[in-house]
Amino acid sequence: IDYLGYRIIAQAALPISRHTICYGSDDGCKTIHDDDHAIRELVSIAAKQLHLKSHVAGERIADAPKTLLFPSDVDGHRGADNRSYIVDVHRLFPAELSFEEAHAVLIPADKKSSVTTSTFPRVPFENGISQVLGPGVEWVETICSNVLMVSYSPLATSGPNDSSQTPLNERASSILDSPIYGDALVVLGEDSACRREVLYYMLRPEHIRECKVPVSSDVFTQFGYHNSKLHENEVVGLTRRLESKIS
Repeated sequence: IDYLGYRIIAQAALPISRHTICYGSDDGCKTIHDDDHAIRELVSIAAKQLHLKSHVAGERIADAPKTLLFPSDVDGHRGADNRSYIVDVHRLFPAELSFEEAHAVLIPADKKSSVTTSTFPRVPFENGISQVLGPGVEWVETICSNVLMVSYSPLATSGPNDSSQTPLNERASSILDSPIYGDALVVLGEDSACRREVLYYMLRPEHIRECKVPVSSDVFTQFGYHNSKLHENEVVGLTRRLESKIS
């Protein structure tokens, strides 16, 4: 709205709340809804036109898993006015595979060990970190406030008087100005945001329609755990064809 030299962006207050959600999830897939037949039908029509496939939602398969067509964090609501609303559609289309590897510096906790450079697969990002720090290692993320730098290191396993405590990594702690324990994988620059590329590196709808099969919007995310390899391979193939076509 332009008024007397000022531009105001106005948005209507929708008659929805956390109590009106009936499709998707608004809490990181802790609760997944597919409770409204009419909204499910509308989503099904839209997904068919957009070439999006149904997939089991959530990080792990529950006793009664919910199958969604839209991304898990798209919310469908039956509003207080009894109308249907779909919100949070910023991640409607699946992410493309933009870069294959992330580059980082591995700083061992043992000061006698040399600092080395390391690369690991960017997709899935969590699996790449586990390849460097070790399988089954529960790691913690530490963000440096002054520089675009993120550290991934094992969680401290016990108290300060326990001989089995994960050792303090003095070099990484000094760099990030925060106590870091165990071997630290420090990701610099734009690579530090590579696990978030699913939020903005989206495939364009016209490219998705070129795919031989529908694709999952939750690909490359923690929400697309079930059958993830199949879903990821479909998007990897689509991205590769897109790259070769443009080049």
